[in-house]
Order: sequence, then C-alpha cells, then structure tokens
Amino acid sequence: MLHGFLKHEFLKGRGRFFILTVCLTGLLSCYFLYTGWFLSTVDFPSGQRVAYGIKAAQLEKSVGNYLGKSDIPMEDVTKIETNLDAQKKLLTAMTIANRNGDWKSELDDAVEQLKLEQSLTSMGVLSANPNLSLKLEQNRYFQNHSIRPKNSDSACDGLNVLVMISHKFLPALVPLCVLLLSLSAWLSEKRSGPLKLLLWQARPKRKILLDKFFTAWVESMAAIAASCLTTFLICWTFFGFGLVKYPVFAPDGQVRVTGDVLVRTAAVLPAETFVFAAACSLIAGWAVLKPKSA
Repeated sequence: MLHGFLKHEFLKGRGRFFILTVCLTGLLSCYFLYTGWFLSTVDFPSGQRVAYGIKAAQLEKSVGNYLGKSDIPMEDVTKIETNLDAQKKLLTAMTIANRNGDWKSELDDAVEQLKLEQSLTSMGVLSANPNLSLKLEQNRYFQNHSIRPKNSDSACDGLNVLVMISHKFLPALVPLCVLLLSLSAWLSEKRSGPLKLLLWQARPKRKILLDKFFTAWVESMAAIAASCLTTFLICWTFFGFGLVKYPVFAPDGQVRVTGDVLVRTAAVLPAETFVFAAACSLIAGWAVLKPKSA
C-alpha cells in the first residue's frame, strides 16, 4: 500500500494530471480527425488513375529519347520496345482494375510493371530512381500477404493513428509531459507552503525527492496512455479499427507489423518516462531543496 505522503501526492496532483490529459487528448484528436477528414475528401482512386496515365507518357518519352541515339544495337531496341509495350499494357490494366475496385489485380500488375521498369533502369534507359526498389519490395509484401495498401480513406484508422503517434509524437510528448508535471509539482509545493512544513517535521529530503519523482513518473505514463487510448477510440469510431498485421516499413528496410510496433512502444514507454522523470524531478527538487547561502 502507498504510504500517507505518497497517496497525498497523487491526490494533490490529480488536477494537473486531468488538465494535461484533456489537453493532450484534445490536440491529438483534433489533429487526426482533421487529417482523416481532409484525406477522406481526396479522390484517391481518380488521382491514382491519372498517375498511371502520366507514368505511361513519361516512360514513352524517356524510351523515345534513349532510342534516338544512333549507336544502339537493333537487338536492344527490340527488347526495349517490347518492355515498353508490356509496361503500357500493365498500366492500362491497372487503371481498369482501379476503376473496378479490384485492388488485388491492380497490385499484381503493379509488381510486374515495377519489375519491368527496374529492368529498363538497369539497362540505363531510365534514370536511376532510389525509391523504385523500395516501392517494389513494399508491393511484393502486400501481394504475398494479401493486404490491401492503405489509401486516403483508411489512413487515420485507430491502429494506424497509434503507430503515427508512436513515431511522430511520443519523442516530443514524453519529455514535455514529464517536464510540465515535475516542475508544476515542485512549484506548487514551494508556492503553497507544505514543503516548509515537511522540512520542519524533519522529513528526509531524499524521501521527498523520491516521492516526487515517483509521482511524476506514474502521472506522466498515465497521462500519455490515457490520451493515446482516447484518441485511438475516437479515430476507431470515425475511421475504423485498422489491421494488426498491417506492415510498417522502417527506413532501414526492416518490416514490422503494426501489432509488434505498438507492443514495443508500450514496453519502452515506462523506461523512457523513468529516465526523463528522474532527470526533471530530481534536478528540480535539488534546486528547490538546496539550502540558500547566507
């Protein structure tokens, strides 16, 4: 059981905990609701069909410029033209599949088209594209696992929002929450006077520091967890739950599924908040408790 002073710390800090949780939830929810609403107004399928047409025209232009050279063997010319015709047919098939909502056929054709495009790139016909291999590997993953790639309608589903929070927001939210809760706890203590009473009662400074640190650590984890969970529930209501096995592609080429990313984040969060709480709360407490020089 919590001893009296520590229980008093949690009761006294529930006001700032509630305010911080509400503010974080409001900011995250508004951001993702607006983002999800905005993306839902984008006609992604039509834009994708336009992109296929533009890509076919660009391929034809690039191949035409390359074949304009006079020193290309006829055998290579035939191979390049055959490749181009195959890519144009695939892009046309992708357009039709997109219009019919047949995402599996569209994905299969996209993999074949990217492989042919990669072949022309290796021959020097097309300029090197660093994203080509990455896009091909991603599409192969979706194809092999029968997973539909996300579009603008599903970008802000509940689980994907948690992944985005983990990657984009937590690195800033964790130190911010810990800093606000730690400093507010010490400043309110110093301003309202109970700290002097504790010192007059000969309460060890080390014990006061540890209690304040533990309170800031638990409150920070709870505020972040409550904000993320509430935002997840709101986005689930409006945009769907999401897919636990949806892939998350890391810059280093590794592929992790959404479930693994969230489990890892939940496991790392206590350690991260512990480090920041130790730094913020103990340093602030030392500054407040250190004896003033005469």
